Amino acid sequence: MVQATLSIIEEVGADHVTVSEAAKRAGVSSGAPFRHFSSKSELMTAVAEVLQNDLLKAMQTAYDQNPGDPWKTLASLGLAYMGWGLEKPAYFRTYSNRNLYDFDSSPVLREGTAKLIWMVESTFACVLPDNSIRAERARRLNIHARALLTGLVTLSCYGLFPEFGVEAEDPMVTLRKSWQGFLNSVRLTIEARPSETGYYELLVD
Repeated sequence: MVQATLSIIEEVGADHVTVSEAAKRAGVSSGAPFRHFSSKSELMTAVAEVLQNDLLKAMQTAYDQNPGDPWKTLASLGLAYMGWGLEKPAYFRTYSNRNLYDFDSSPVLREGTAKLIWMVESTFACVLPDNSIRAERARRLNIHARALLTGLVTLSCYGLFPEFGVEAEDPMVTLRKSWQGFLNSVRLTIEARPSETGYYELLVD
C-alpha cells in the first residue's frame, strides 16, 4: 500500500491519493486496506515515515563525511537535504506538507525530526563560542538554515528560479551557491563578533 501510494505521488501528486486507488494498485480488495489504515491520513502518515527515513539516510551520510570539520559538515548537510528534494520533488512536497499526514500521532516521525534537528543544531554549536547564548544561537541558526534550504528547494520544485534571473543556471548550482553564501556570511559574523550577546535582540518593538 505504501509503495503503491508513492507511485501515485510520483505520477500525479499527493492530493490525488485515495485509499481505494492505492489498494487497486497494490492488488488488494478495496476493503482490505482499512484493516491497516482507517483513513487516508493514516496511510499518508506511513508514507511520510518512509520518506523521512529516506531523507535521514541521506543526511546521516552527509553528517559522517567530514568528522572534525563542522563547516564542511554543515555544507554537506545542506547539500544532502537540497539534493534529496531536487531529485525527488514530489516526495519533498509531500513530506514538507504536514496537512497531508498526522505528524503528532507518529513516534517515528517525531524521533526522526528530532534527529534531523540535532544533526544541524549540534554542528552549528561546534562553530560557536562556548558562552551563555551558544545554545540559543545554534537553535536560531538551525531555524534560519531550515527556512533557507526548504525555501530554495521549493523554488526549484515549482520552477520559479527563472523569475530571479537564473534560468540558464543548473538548479543544483543555484542551490549550492545560495547555501554556501549563507554559511560564509554566518562564519564571517561569528569570526567578527564571536561573543555577541545582543545577537537576537529585536531592532523594533
